[in-house]
Amino acid sequence: MQPRLSVFRFMLLSLFLSLCSHSLLAIPVTREHHPPAPVTIRLGTFGQSLQTLVAEQKGFFAEQNLTVPVLSVTSSTQQFQFLRDGQYDLISTSPDNIVNYRLNPNNALGTLILSKVIAGTNYGNNLSLIGQPGMTSLTDFRGRSMVLDSTVSGFAYVMYKMLKNVGLQKDVDYTVVPCGGGTQRFQAMLTGRCGSNGLAVTGGAILSGGTEFQIADAGYPTLQRIQAVTNLNPYLGGSFAAKEDWLAAHEDVAVRFLIAMIKATDWILDPNNKEAAIQILQAQPGTSRLAAERSYEVQVTPGVGLIPDLEIDRRGLRTVLALREEFGGFEQPQNIQRLSTPAGGLYDRSYLREAQRLVDRCYR
Repeated sequence: MQPRLSVFRFMLLSLFLSLCSHSLLAIPVTREHHPPAPVTIRLGTFGQSLQTLVAEQKGFFAEQNLTVPVLSVTSSTQQFQFLRDGQYDLISTSPDNIVNYRLNPNNALGTLILSKVIAGTNYGNNLSLIGQPGMTSLTDFRGRSMVLDSTVSGFAYVMYKMLKNVGLQKDVDYTVVPCGGGTQRFQAMLTGRCGSNGLAVTGGAILSGGTEFQIADAGYPTLQRIQAVTNLNPYLGGSFAAKEDWLAAHEDVAVRFLIAMIKATDWILDPNNKEAAIQILQAQPGTSRLAAERSYEVQVTPGVGLIPDLEIDRRGLRTVLALREEFGGFEQPQNIQRLSTPAGGLYDRSYLREAQRLVDRCYR
């Protein structure tokens, strides 16, 4: 059964927010109504996203009385280890990682982690297969070593699909090197070696979220984007998620976080904020003006970048599940159609629905 926000917590949150207005504070302070207690949410993510940067810099976290340290992860394995051990409260991750650690007992940590997606964030943000300088075709990866976060999770299956479509098979026509998250893969491409294990990288990597443009500035070509791959659209590329026990104990906090992130997404998608958004991106290390402009355009492109209202796209999730199934990523047979519905247990929309309701009432 899907967990739902308790009646008591719904009433409590409504008490805090029902009288909100378009003023600076989401929650008016009067003798009868007080803002909720300040809370720190430890967010484990592969890198600063434009959404979290905007939520912080434009005061959307502060409006909800939230402090959100953005903690950089090095790999999906480390991310879920820290989530399991309570070192992260929320994570920003590929929904495929939720699937792997929730359903496959023999995952890298050797234990099931009962986490759920509570919001969608993006459609992959231009997931791109990057090659070495001078490469012009996917077939140029034959005989090369490809760098990944994990060989059995995240965006690995996107790479496998791209190469399968040109007749290349993993461990037959190319090898794979697990190296970590986007930052680690970016560095491995530039140096030709994975920093965590010293293994040589002679082929390519999946990059997105702006790093594909940063590395293009250094002469590394984009050989394919996910949008060009048949049967991979829509693709749910990003999500916010948490463990079930944390959500049960922090229902109102989860809603407040999602309110801030919905407002940040609205701000980014407003064309009036284009130049300000580009400047925020350009302020990030190693980002040229051109790379920032390209990254912005990706994020505001429907079906490619950010998901309005942080919706959990069921069709996009089904694409993720079908791709994992195609490459033998389930330890036990799964009903893909059921898994992509609320009954499948991978996601819970109740927190998002309450956040959307309050944003519609208070800010739009």
